[in-house]
Amino acid sequence: MPTQFTKQQLIILGVVGFVVLFFLLVFLGILPGLRQSGKTETLTFWGTDPSSDWTPTISAFTKLHPGVKINYVQVAEGNYQTNLINALAAGTGPDIAVINNKWLYQRQPILTPAPSTLITSAQMLNLFPQAAASDFVSNNQVYALPLSMDTLALIYNRSLFNQAGIALPPKTWPAFTSDVLRMRILGARGVVRAGTALGGTSASIPDATDIVSLLMMQYGAPMINNGSADFSTGGGNQAVMLYTQFATPGSGYYTWNDSLGNDLSNFENGNVGMIIGYAADLASIETAAPNLNVGVAPAPQVDPTNAVNFPNYWGIAVTRTSIDPQMSWNFAYFAATDAISAQNYSAATSLPPALRTLIAQDSTSPSSPMGVFASQALTAEDWTQPDPAAVSGIFDTMIKSVTSGQTSVYNAISQAESAVTALMPIQ
Repeated sequence: MPTQFTKQQLIILGVVGFVVLFFLLVFLGILPGLRQSGKTETLTFWGTDPSSDWTPTISAFTKLHPGVKINYVQVAEGNYQTNLINALAAGTGPDIAVINNKWLYQRQPILTPAPSTLITSAQMLNLFPQAAASDFVSNNQVYALPLSMDTLALIYNRSLFNQAGIALPPKTWPAFTSDVLRMRILGARGVVRAGTALGGTSASIPDATDIVSLLMMQYGAPMINNGSADFSTGGGNQAVMLYTQFATPGSGYYTWNDSLGNDLSNFENGNVGMIIGYAADLASIETAAPNLNVGVAPAPQVDPTNAVNFPNYWGIAVTRTSIDPQMSWNFAYFAATDAISAQNYSAATSLPPALRTLIAQDSTSPSSPMGVFASQALTAEDWTQPDPAAVSGIFDTMIKSVTSGQTSVYNAISQAESAVTALMPIQ
C-alpha cells in the first residue's frame, strides 16, 4: 500500500525538491548570472613603458576585479603610433592604449570617450592640470586621462656654471643669453664648447618644435586664431629671433649648429652648458652620464610673474574596438586617479605626476628635480597641432631658412603659418 503523506510533509518535500532543482540548474549554468561563470575576461593594454612599470597597478586592479585580466604589451615608442593604427585597422588592436597629448586632434575617431558617469570634463579640471583638459577633452567628452605631466625645464651643467662664475641658473631669457656667452668657447674651426644647444632643427634638437612653441606662447602668440595658425601676433617674431640667434653664424650669440649632432649626447659629454629639456631627458642623462654634475631649474621666462610652460606627456585611453569599453575605462580611471598607483607609476618612470594631489606634494620641494617639473605643471599650456609630424617639419623649415639667411624672420613665420593652416580642415 503506497505511503500516504500529510499535507505538511508534501509542502516540505516540495520545498526541498525546489532547492535541489535550483542548485542543479545553477551548477549546470542554465541560470546565467546566478553563479560565477569561471571565465576571465582579458583586456589587452598597449604602452611604451616596460611591463614592470605597470605590474603594481595591474595587480591592484585585478584584485578589485577578479574576473578581469589585463594583458600588457610593450611597444617600441618609435613605431608605436603606426603599429597602433595598423593593428586597430586589422581588428587586432588593444582595448586600452596610451596616447601622446598631441594626438587627440588626429586620433579621436579611434577612441571611445569615457562614460560621463565615470568622469566629466569638469571633474578633469579638479583632478588634473588645465593642460590635460585642453589636450584630452573634446566636445565635453573625456577621451584620455594623463599618466604624468612632463614640462620643458632648464637642465644645466653645474661644473661649467662654476667655471664660468655663474652662481644661480637664469630665470629670464636675457639672463640665459648672458650665461651662454660666459660658457661658450669658439675656435678657428667653429664651436669648441656650446653655451647652449638651441637654435637648431629637430635634426640636432628633437624638441625644437616644443621649445619654439614655448617661446612663442611666452611672448603672447595665440598659435591658433579663428581656425588658422597665428605665430606672429604678440611677440612671435621675437621668439623666433631669440631661438635662431644661437645657431645663426655671425650672430653675437652663435653657439650651436645641426652639424654638432644630438643635443643630449653633447650635454652628456660635457660639451654644452645648458639645454631646455624634459624630465624624460633628465632620466636619460643620469643613465648615460651618472657622474655629470647636473642641475635642474624652471624654464626661463619672458615674464616671470606670468609663467608659461610647455608640456609633453602620455595619457591612457580606450579604443573603439574594445571588447568591454566600460571595464576598459574602469581600468584607465583607476590607473590615472588612484593615488597609490599614480605614485608608483611616477616613481617607476621618473616622470612628474599628473594628479593635483601628487603635484601638491612634489612641488613643496622646489629644489629637487621632480619638484621643479611638478611646480611647472599648473602653468603648462599647449596648442592644437593638426599633424604633429608635419608641424615639426614646417618648424624645421622655418628655423633653417632663418639660420641660413635665406629669408627674414617675418617671411619665415608667415610661410610657417600658411603651411600649418593648410593642414587644418576648412571651417
